[in-house]
Amino acid sequence: MRSHVGAIPGLNVFLQNQPALRIGGRTNKSQYQYSLMDADINELLEWIPKLVTRLQDSNVLQDVSTDLILNNPKVRVQIDRERASALGVTANQIEEALFTAYGTR
Repeated sequence: MRSHVGAIPGLNVFLQNQPALRIGGRTNKSQYQYSLMDADINELLEWIPKLVTRLQDSNVLQDVSTDLILNNPKVRVQIDRERASALGVTANQIEEALFTAYGTR
């Protein structure tokens, strides 16, 4: 068993030295990462909690977690086209700006 960091019971602390250059993958709090994918999102949402629970109950692995967030905040943007037009901005320009700021570009 490894020694515990921190004095709060139930608190998991993950110390991590960030690499200067990260290629591929996502930043996570462990040495190993496993990605579960499925073409059927409902099936994926059904099996992720089951898999995480089973792995957490394992005596072989420690600090099993998931970065799945089911309650992501959502924003619906409705463009005031008349006002945008008056300002010389197209709906496509607004869409591209939002995608650049918040998308996967």
